[in-house]
Amino acid sequence: MFPQVAEDCLEACRPTWAKETYRKASYVVEAYLEPKLRKESIATLNTPTTIKVPTSIYEQAPSLTSKARQYLGQMIEYAIRHGLRDEGRRLNLRSALPKTSKGHIPAVTLPNEVQRLVQAIAAYESPVTRAALQFAMLTAQRPAPIRCPKTSQEGQKLQ
Repeated sequence: MFPQVAEDCLEACRPTWAKETYRKASYVVEAYLEPKLRKESIATLNTPTTIKVPTSIYEQAPSLTSKARQYLGQMIEYAIRHGLRDEGRRLNLRSALPKTSKGHIPAVTLPNEVQRLVQAIAAYESPVTRAALQFAMLTAQRPAPIRCPKTSQEGQKLQ
């Protein structure tokens, strides 16, 4: 059944994934994939049945939809590699996701807009998120360099 294969696949991927990747994958599987596919056999899982899952996830959490599709694809590949599903029986979920617009993210460029930005950042409940946003604002850094900064001496990422 799907839940057992999903669990086995996650455990197989765990050694090669970062902790956060594993946490997110586990969350997506437990919260979104397993409830919808709990009674499905991985051997007979088909595209028409499965295509409904990313669509329902999109309605609840659009940002997780592509990850859910990715994890589901990995589980199908895992099942094929381990003889739990016939060779060549992959799912076609590429067109399952609605197109989203990836518009321009505006920047605060005027002094009178800065006050609203500072107030919006101060409203975040999470102290970690609030601190990261304040750091980004004060240093004019993008999120990736803040999340994985490099030291000036060794050039290695700080953990």
